[in-house]
Amino acid sequence: MNEFKNFFENRGIDVFPSIIQAVGSDNINKLLLQYKDHPQYTIFCIIDDWEFDIQSYENQIILRTSATQSKLKANEYIFPYFYYCQNEPQAILSKKAKPIIGFCGENSKYRKKIIKMIQNDKRFDANFILRDQFWAGKPNDPQVIKDFQVNMAGSHFNVCNRGAGNFTMRFYQTLSASRIP
Repeated sequence: MNEFKNFFENRGIDVFPSIIQAVGSDNINKLLLQYKDHPQYTIFCIIDDWEFDIQSYENQIILRTSATQSKLKANEYIFPYFYYCQNEPQAILSKKAKPIIGFCGENSKYRKKIIKMIQNDKRFDANFILRDQFWAGKPNDPQVIKDFQVNMAGSHFNVCNRGAGNFTMRFYQTLSASRIP
């Protein structure tokens, strides 16, 4: 984030000092209002699942992970989910008799059909850990994170369709783990 911030600030554009993550539209709108009369352009990075409208202003550039394209304002842009990669590179997974398709996460309404199709297809080995909640209801829990990483490391491919939001952070997580989305 510092390189990103320095690049723009050296060009007279401020970057809000932190990523705005899952705080809801009311809080985002209050924050943007505080910067309405700021003398320079300010870039805001918003990571959120929801596609709500926000009240931004002409001197603001909004980068967001989730939105409906047709509803984006002229100063709003879609950007990839920022994923902090694992510290160690993943080992290459050797070829098996059947490709392994993995998934560790919430079996949301958007995923149920693809999960079932893979489980019933004899051409693949399914490596699934199905949860009832996002991050098993315990974000940042070391065991949940380890389950996720081990599942991804043990799979050639990973299911990466959307979850609750209109984007998928798993796509970027899969790429960073040297696996195929």
